[in-house]
Amino acid sequence: MKIDEFGNGFGLRREGFALPPIHILEEDYDILADIVCGSTSATAGIELLWRELERAVILPTGQAPQGLIHLNSTVGYTDLTDPLHRTVQLVSPGRRSRRGVSVASSVGAALIGLKVGDRFPWVSPHEGLRMLRVDRVAADPDAQDRVAGERLAARRRLIAELLSAR
Repeated sequence: MKIDEFGNGFGLRREGFALPPIHILEEDYDILADIVCGSTSATAGIELLWRELERAVILPTGQAPQGLIHLNSTVGYTDLTDPLHRTVQLVSPGRRSRRGVSVASSVGAALIGLKVGDRFPWVSPHEGLRMLRVDRVAADPDAQDRVAGERLAARRRLIAELLSAR
């Protein structure tokens, strides 16, 4: 099967397999772009990740809709080609996690930016047609700590500004 510019086999659109819209958080976009640009080889996962970044809608980090898959999310999905249910944490390459799947892998690149209920078709060079369905998404377990830290840092910067203005 030939691959089109979307990483899909020709005919997938005719069969009703349109790509779902994806949304990437601004802070994730920078990390993901660095992963693609810093890659030493154009693997299938890196190529798919790049195509997804090109078509993504970028959202301010604090405006993530409920159920959006972003870096460090825990994702329950079904691989409709086998059909197996899996639960993984979407991580950066090299990050250790018990159930981690790298966003630079084909599955990781397929999942980033999707929401619960989305289906994502693509053709894997080694496995042929693949189709994933997102069943559930849980936020990054460290996200609340990170947001609290960012708020504290912003408060400290504001206090420093106010004190230096005297």
